[in-house]
Amino acid sequence: GEKRLVAYVTADAETAPETAPDTEILRRGLEASLPDYMVPSAFMVLDALPLSPSGKLDRRALPDPEFMGSADYTPPETADEALLCRLFEELTSASRVSVTDSFFALGGHSLMAMRLVAAIRKERGVELPLRAVFAQQNPRALAAVLAGQKPQYDPVLSLRQSGSEPPLFCIHPAGGLASVYKIIADALPSEIPVYGLQSDLINEQPLSGSSIPEMAVIYVDAIMQVQPKGPYRLLGWSLGGAIAQEMAALIEAQGEHLSSLILIDSKISDANSLVEDTNQREENPAEALETLEKAFNLEGSSNSTDRSQVLLEHAIAEGYLPDWADRETLDLLITGMISAGKALECWQPVKRLNCPVCYVRASDNEMQGIDNSLAQLTSSHTSIEDLPVSHVKMMTDTATTPELLKIVKKILSRISGD
Repeated sequence: GEKRLVAYVTADAETAPETAPDTEILRRGLEASLPDYMVPSAFMVLDALPLSPSGKLDRRALPDPEFMGSADYTPPETADEALLCRLFEELTSASRVSVTDSFFALGGHSLMAMRLVAAIRKERGVELPLRAVFAQQNPRALAAVLAGQKPQYDPVLSLRQSGSEPPLFCIHPAGGLASVYKIIADALPSEIPVYGLQSDLINEQPLSGSSIPEMAVIYVDAIMQVQPKGPYRLLGWSLGGAIAQEMAALIEAQGEHLSSLILIDSKISDANSLVEDTNQREENPAEALETLEKAFNLEGSSNSTDRSQVLLEHAIAEGYLPDWADRETLDLLITGMISAGKALECWQPVKRLNCPVCYVRASDNEMQGIDNSLAQLTSSHTSIEDLPVSHVKMMTDTATTPELLKIVKKILSRISGD
């Protein structure tokens, strides 16, 4: 039932009586002078056009178009090539697609190319740029592009899916990655599912230009896809704590219940407080690099002139960065850390919450009046827990990790109504 433009072609009886037109030459010629939507999806070569008794073209007598792969069939050799050949066939209705067949020669067009990208996203889990379909038109060339694609962005990072209790959602710190919370997921009781919320770093879109309310809207929508109804449990470290407060306000505005909100050394939304959080000041690239080195205890540990490479390798080995991460990924992480300061600078106080809040304070936290700020933040129970470790090492210091986990377990276990 889909409309397609089909060309019916005959040879000129006077100039080339015995030569059938080459359809590929016809296609390339039309592509050079017409927009792609006006290039026929199929070329049907006929000995003669069917005519009515009056000598006019008999359109109803034109044969149905045939969408076929090339006569020189080359079978797929890889899983990606086989996938693309199958998708080409399903979308164009062509039969026996070769790895060298052009998508557009088979009847593909711009709209169908968008469907192809969507089908690849669904089956392969990656976002292939639409321009790649136009630049690499056959399955073999497109499979080579597909092999180099990074995983599709998903705000939700599954750290542990199984469990009978409501999940714990952990919101990323300034860098934008939630993999830092793997240490929590590994140590919490097995009945508690754990998910991380992360920024779109894998598609080279760090926090730059994103506000805390904008991120909160995206993340609330994402967690409600995982858990449609409350009670909800949120945890956020550093910038993640600020985003968690904004998310909590959005969740409560929708009439849902939060059983716990855990803020790990973060800025607190308080309309009456003008005290700056010294841990959240904006950094420059060199300072951000030093912050990451401190978090992994790498300061002064290497004489290498390439500090970034040492940090990258260590972060991948520790599971903080994914296996596909490269220097560009590390640069984006640093960009996200710098942008976090700007996001916090523009953050406005949230509507007062109704959920219990626990604040975990680092040893170098210089904020004043935290108890008063927490009382302004929520009408429910509040508590403050102190952790003998600096802000940047709260998720990486193995000596204090057991104490942090003990605090988180205590908070989750004492909440009634879960």
